[in-house]
Amino acid sequence: MRNRGGGATGAWSDMPAIQWYEKAVELDPDFALAMAQLARLGWQTRNHSDGWRERALGFARRALALEPDLVDARVGLFLALPNGDERTAQLDTLQRIAPDDPDILRLLGRVQRGAGDLDAAIESFQRAVPLDPLRPGAQGLTTLHIFTHQYDEALRWNEQLMASSGSGNPGLLGTYIYLARGDTLRARAGIDGMLRERPSGFYGTDHFQYLLRLPERLLGREEREMLLGPGPSGRPPSLGRLTNVAIHETAMGRTDAARAAWQALRTYLDSRERPLREYLALAYMGLDDREAALELAGWWEDQISAEDRGEATAEPPQGQVGEGWDCRTFMNSLTFCPILARIYTHFGLHDRAI
Repeated sequence: MRNRGGGATGAWSDMPAIQWYEKAVELDPDFALAMAQLARLGWQTRNHSDGWRERALGFARRALALEPDLVDARVGLFLALPNGDERTAQLDTLQRIAPDDPDILRLLGRVQRGAGDLDAAIESFQRAVPLDPLRPGAQGLTTLHIFTHQYDEALRWNEQLMASSGSGNPGLLGTYIYLARGDTLRARAGIDGMLRERPSGFYGTDHFQYLLRLPERLLGREEREMLLGPGPSGRPPSLGRLTNVAIHETAMGRTDAARAAWQALRTYLDSRERPLREYLALAYMGLDDREAALELAGWWEDQISAEDRGEATAEPPQGQVGEGWDCRTFMNSLTFCPILARIYTHFGLHDRAI
């Protein structure tokens, strides 16, 4: 029985499922499905393991040598390949050999979403729904309908998401939908529910992206203090808290408080052995350090335009992403792209931002 689930991430050597699949391949060198699962799971270690891509590609290609039409192996190969013609060809092959596979349709939808073809992405996600009603992809469809301003449909899918999670709270996505429709009372009720049930989730949805910043404008002073104020006494401020404070004060238009918050983040990053360049870029932008922010942005663009990974610079001009970072994986992520666009927009370089 195929297991395509599992959202756990970590280092290659720390994931129990990987260890068991490796043992299975050791016992049966022709166990193609186990190799395919190793390729798929390998992608989940991408931010934590050096050499993950080579290992995942190796297992995927071994599996396909044994079973050329094994869907899981082709998915693993697709995930491990860098952007390029071979990756595109793999997706085309997956659509040909498994046209009614809901996993493939959702994978296609994510690719289309990343390419900006939102209508096609919605169609792919919706085609998957009747094929896999227990996992309809409600979060993806909610987000896509928000992006296309189809708020009634977004709300319908968000309600399915709530039902599947057993929560009566519309969450951050639902709160955003209510605000977009001008329903401030329901938006406020959604915020109350989040603060009551899981306050950490209020800033837990990709705060880098600046996509869902509107609900925080309805926070009261005491609520902001609870979410953004000093942590437990004696404990130094965390990276996440410092970043959230800076982003919040900027969004609220409090110039002096925002600058102080960005400076606190910069000071924190300077104290680290590896300052984490994505946060550092935000700090430079927040402090209006045009030269430093654009230096990082320019370096990233050079990496994107590199023909292959071998042409990319070994190290960025300031800091690193972290252990085992992979240039292309990071730059194609939802974390990187909004940061780069935000930097260019902040400094008035709108064509480069787009």
